Amino acid sequence: QKNRNIIAAYIAVGYTFGNFATLGFGRHFPSVVGESVGGIAIPPKLFVMGERDEFTSVDQLEKMTKKMKTNGKVDTEIVADVGHFKLESSTYDPLVAKMVLNWLEKAL
Repeated sequence: QKNRNIIAAYIAVGYTFGNFATLGFGRHFPSVVGESVGGIAIPPKLFVMGERDEFTSVDQLEKMTKKMKTNGKVDTEIVADVGHFKLESSTYDPLVAKMVLNWLEKAL
């Protein structure tokens, strides 16, 4: 048997599921959502998003994560009053790191 790399968890910060993002990222949506993993166990997922993301909405994220929950554990963290680029700036690194580490302790 070949050794396979195992993905223990999937964490996305500022991941965009909006209509515009579909043009650039749409091909890999199925693998993120968990529709085409080829028999590989689906890892738990965390999505961290700014409430005021300029590329998608909290509603859009909730619709996608609802689909994902049929295939496994999915959590979201929404940062109030923060846009896409602000969330990904170094100002928010400590907050995002804390969210991710806390989630990893619970999820794994």
